[in-house]
Amino acid sequence: MDNGVSVESIRVVSEIDDLVNLEGKIVMHKVTPVGKKVSVDYTTDLWETYYNILAKRSCSLSSEKDLYLFELSTFKKPNAPLYLEFAVKCDFEGSVFWTNGYQFIYDEDSQKEFFFNEFQPSSPSSPIDNEKECILCIEEVNSNEFVKVTDQCNHENDICKKCIRKHVKNEILDNELLNKGNLDILCPDDDCCAVLQEQDVKKFVTEKMFIRYEQLKLNLTLSLIPNFYRCTNQDCDSGQIHEEGDTSPIMTCINCKQKSCVVHNLLIDNTQLNCPECEPVSPSTPSNEAEGTVVKTKRSSFWKRLIPDKKNDELSPTLRKIEIEKENTKLILKNLKELKKAEKRKQQEEKRKSLIVKKQEKKSEDYIRRLKQCPACKSSIQKSGGSDKMICGNPRCRHEFCWMIFKRFNS
Repeated sequence: MDNGVSVESIRVVSEIDDLVNLEGKIVMHKVTPVGKKVSVDYTTDLWETYYNILAKRSCSLSSEKDLYLFELSTFKKPNAPLYLEFAVKCDFEGSVFWTNGYQFIYDEDSQKEFFFNEFQPSSPSSPIDNEKECILCIEEVNSNEFVKVTDQCNHENDICKKCIRKHVKNEILDNELLNKGNLDILCPDDDCCAVLQEQDVKKFVTEKMFIRYEQLKLNLTLSLIPNFYRCTNQDCDSGQIHEEGDTSPIMTCINCKQKSCVVHNLLIDNTQLNCPECEPVSPSTPSNEAEGTVVKTKRSSFWKRLIPDKKNDELSPTLRKIEIEKENTKLILKNLKELKKAEKRKQQEEKRKSLIVKKQEKKSEDYIRRLKQCPACKSSIQKSGGSDKMICGNPRCRHEFCWMIFKRFNS
């Protein structure tokens, strides 16, 4: 404040790939500038920034009443918080004013705007001590941080925003990793089966994460189109309808011209004509359409290669192995889900016990702080009310003294 210039706040304006663009507000205390210039100085290596910080130097401040805005851009490592330390130098008609140094930490779950020091907005209607416990993180959180997850939820708002954001983000990331084929994100309350709608998801995630969510929805929709396949080239995000399906498994991408096997979802060398994983069909195999036997020049359906006049126990070893693997995968995912729930319950219980211990310790500390020692015999005494005249409870002492000044009480 003594410098005449302070930074009121800084906020994230946009995120493009790994680049974060920020805007800060400067407050003038001692000067009313006419000519306005600003340069942004910054430091690195004081924090684990991973990337060097790049400041975008503004040639002028923009005025907004008594506030002046400056811009700052920096790189942020994916899935890691941004640690930024900066100071602002203002040059007003040749008079240079420096702000103090400021530290700013930003993550995808953080608020977009951060207020510094005395500029932190107050909320008289929401006292700090109006807190309640979140059922997920088991922490005492300001009551303003509890919101309804969806309009379909009928339970009490007992989960904080931070936990909801974390839950929704993890569900999207899990779907990307495991390709579940189902984008239904349930309310994090174990007793609630409400599904978050698109507007609910958008409310709890960053713009960047919401774009990933919409891409997943698009991929899921496209996967339901018969004979729609994506190109297996990692540098190509194209897809197309392959009318022949798995009867002619080699597909050539109309975008990048890369060959793929739609049966095994494999990238095929453009010099090859067939997929090496597809089983060759013996030319001596007879064709008997009258008995319902279907013989194809290419590999038949990967998942439903059943011969009508054969029994289930005569399925090909390859298909039987695939079906077993599918069932095992389902069982593993189910067990992982149960283990995850059990671990979550265990962590919540441990956190609850730890919180109880902390509360008990705090009560004990408060009790000890309320105790004083008799100035004569040093016995512990607690004052529960009444006047400041105290009589030591030790029958061998019975010393009379003033509670406030700890001297012998003179009547």
